[in-house]
Amino acid sequence: MSGSNLDDLNQSTGDDEDDEGGGIPFVRPIHHDYDLLDGERLRINAYTAAWRKCLDRIKSIVHALHAPMSAKVEQEVRLSYDNVLSGLPYPEIPVIGITDPTSSSAFLDQIATVTDSFDLDDEDVTHATAFTSHLYPTDCSNLTSALKTLIAGFVDRPHLLEKVKGRPTASLVNYDMEMLLAWYSAIREAHDITKLCRPKLVVLLHDFEQLDPLVVQDIFTISSLYIPRLPLIFILALSSPASPSFLHSTYPRSTLALLRVSTHTVPSGARVLEEVLLRTFFDMDFEPDLVIGPSILTYLTDYCGRHNPSLDAALNILHLAHLKHFSGEPLTLLIKSTPSSEILAQPASAPLVEAVLARLQSSPSTDSSNLEWPNQSLPPLIAAIDDTRAFAYSRARRVRIGFRLIKLIQDFMASQGYKGLNWGSDTRAIAIMDVMIAALQGGLGSDIKYLGIMVKKLRTAQLGALLNEMHFFFNSLPVDVRSREEEARTNLVLAINALPQQVDDDVTAATSQVAANFGDWLVKYLK
Repeated sequence: MSGSNLDDLNQSTGDDEDDEGGGIPFVRPIHHDYDLLDGERLRINAYTAAWRKCLDRIKSIVHALHAPMSAKVEQEVRLSYDNVLSGLPYPEIPVIGITDPTSSSAFLDQIATVTDSFDLDDEDVTHATAFTSHLYPTDCSNLTSALKTLIAGFVDRPHLLEKVKGRPTASLVNYDMEMLLAWYSAIREAHDITKLCRPKLVVLLHDFEQLDPLVVQDIFTISSLYIPRLPLIFILALSSPASPSFLHSTYPRSTLALLRVSTHTVPSGARVLEEVLLRTFFDMDFEPDLVIGPSILTYLTDYCGRHNPSLDAALNILHLAHLKHFSGEPLTLLIKSTPSSEILAQPASAPLVEAVLARLQSSPSTDSSNLEWPNQSLPPLIAAIDDTRAFAYSRARRVRIGFRLIKLIQDFMASQGYKGLNWGSDTRAIAIMDVMIAALQGGLGSDIKYLGIMVKKLRTAQLGALLNEMHFFFNSLPVDVRSREEEARTNLVLAINALPQQVDDDVTAATSQVAANFGDWLVKYLK
């Protein structure tokens, strides 16, 4: 499976339809009769901003999840030719196996970023950690083609040869490893790079299981003849299980004897997907433009659980959800801003205004007494749209706060040895994905009541620790969110101050009263 490019807004939308709107395949909305004249452009802009915001968030989360392993691989590349065992009959080729069962491209892209120095200026070559060349199955139909691609991935960097006199590789064919050796030696001499500081030459073999084993064997054999003159390192992108190893079960001992193999397994599967969804749609430090509903999350959970647990598949689903949302309904252009009075006053905008009025008048959160049409003044309508948008985001924010508080209390109960709500503790437990769906559906009422009962049974020290954790949670909220939760913070401070400082019989009764009052308030607040 080809991986998704996390930097491409259109990476999972299929074939480009046309050049308008950057190739985004927007379809005509079902209710196009009340679309603005410029509605498609406005919706495309809103879609682009919303998806870019969501994608950037996911990229940052995935980068953070992969960072520890990426650092290990980078260190291994940097130290691969240090402290080499002496007395070996022949030099070994460092080989790093990267196992990712989901075949996602995210981790490989991250590795390529930290191991390649392609963009370095000629003056900065001495600071280069490594140069990277990529080999794909299509490049390895035969040995000549594979070597040509491997060598070209390194030598096609003319900006690094500005200090080199003459053309050191001119008399060599482009599939001869002597050409790579001449290029590398010329760069080292021109920049006075010592043996200890020389950049490594990383060859990244994508979809390793799909490569012709005979071609790869020949590449390893030829490369071993140039070690350590060429500090080659091979990184194998594997999707097969780490045990039994595809490398050891496919290649003969004569080839394996040339390699010094280390393996790493990329974090993947349900836990990574849960972390991405939690920190994208249920995190207090991030507010997505488009709040996904329980139906999308249910479909995503079912598809990834039954068919494809990769991050790429989840990205495709989220991307398509954004596309469907903005291409199917003209009113989605109002997601972040409202058109000006001048635009809404145009005759062509009358159908949209009527559709907005109908929607507002049916909303229980809107005071529609001042909204009548036709009306000489549009500002009340625009103000009502802005207020409804703010109310919707506020509701979504309250759901996130409630979910995070429930999870905080559940995690605390588990840390204290209580069974709690039995979330994700074993195979019979409720998966956190199902809990997220229930939170969006407002179906955590029984869980909230149970947690309220558990809080009332906590001992003095336990209740004090829980209250302090909750107080820290509220104080860690963004400033604009924290200011709206002043009442909750006040109740926490009152409960903390009401707790006795010492434990005895009288204090136990006082603690029970504080716990009972706080438990009742907590249930009411979370509901």
